[in-house]
Amino acid sequence: MYDYWYTIGRAIMDPGLLTAVNGADPAPYFERVTRKMTETDSAGNTTTVADNSATAGLLAEDNTISVRSAIWNWLSANPVSAGNPPLPPPISIYTAGRFCQFLTIQSIDFVTRIAEANNAWRVSSQGADPATFSERFPAFIGACLIDGDLAQKVATPGDPDLQDAITQFGINAGSPEFGVANRLVNHEDFITSQGHLLSDPDATWTDTCGDQFFFWVGKNERAVL
Repeated sequence: MYDYWYTIGRAIMDPGLLTAVNGADPAPYFERVTRKMTETDSAGNTTTVADNSATAGLLAEDNTISVRSAIWNWLSANPVSAGNPPLPPPISIYTAGRFCQFLTIQSIDFVTRIAEANNAWRVSSQGADPATFSERFPAFIGACLIDGDLAQKVATPGDPDLQDAITQFGINAGSPEFGVANRLVNHEDFITSQGHLLSDPDATWTDTCGDQFFFWVGKNERAVL
């Protein structure tokens, strides 16, 4: 999951990543399908837990591997700084598949959503030097985009759960990088981007998935792992 958050965060910082992924050969591919999920417990009781997920679909091997290579190559060629970190994290098929999904389902409109978040980033990071930030900072803001609970805790510091989160991302409360993150999640363009991605019934990818940092009741306990 770290590489997934990291890739989203780097796209927020530089949407050129999406241009590179869209230019992969073969290109991103994701076939949307209608999917119904059911659960059968140990007593034999069956319950429908998800019906016709808005973003369910199928991946193609060659296209997904191509996207994985495009992400890795772009990240390697465009580091935040020479030593921060020297190499990006390995890119999983999961991350590549998600980006195939994001960039091919029209209702998600991921390029527009990232453009909005990037505008918020450019405003929020003025005067800061990302090269001095924790190497996990891109993953932190990527997680903020897809986890409304995390973003809310960053926006209004004081929740005891926040300290555990920022510690794991190598960030200190009160540091310049935390200030950038705080301004970012409070910026109207970031809020607009997140609102479309997490609330629009035709675009959301949060149903029955476990992409968030914090546990979401009603979602994570029914994640398909």
